[in-house]
Amino acid sequence: MASIREIRFVVTARNPQWQFSKVTLAPGESATVSATGRWGVINPAKHGLTGPGGVANPARRGFYKPDAPEGCLLVLTGNGGVLHFKSDTDSLTVREPGPIYFVANDDRTPDLPLERGFDDNIGSMNVTIRIK
Repeated sequence: MASIREIRFVVTARNPQWQFSKVTLAPGESATVSATGRWGVINPAKHGLTGPGGVANPARRGFYKPDAPEGCLLVLTGNGGVLHFKSDTDSLTVREPGPIYFVANDDRTPDLPLERGFDDNIGSMNVTIRIK
């Protein structure tokens, strides 16, 4: 029976950089990622808080992952792939060896007068990574 270790990590909504979970998968390992919490990523004063699945609007160009939900939790895998949470109850499986990073799907270079990108974000996600 394979052993399972569990790592907990907090992803802050206001940090515009990929946040390293301190988990690096070895070849043959896999990780199941789940998240709970509430954050305000897309104009929280107007739209309120969301869970890891973000809001229903697809992100546009300038976001970390266009076409994924605005404000969703993103996972950067060891091979450079970016996974995203599709709902607040979603869990993701990472099979690629290498480090695992997280960030909120927000606009990295806002250009409209009322958009502030990461500067107006609030809250965090509590991430659990179960490694097999």
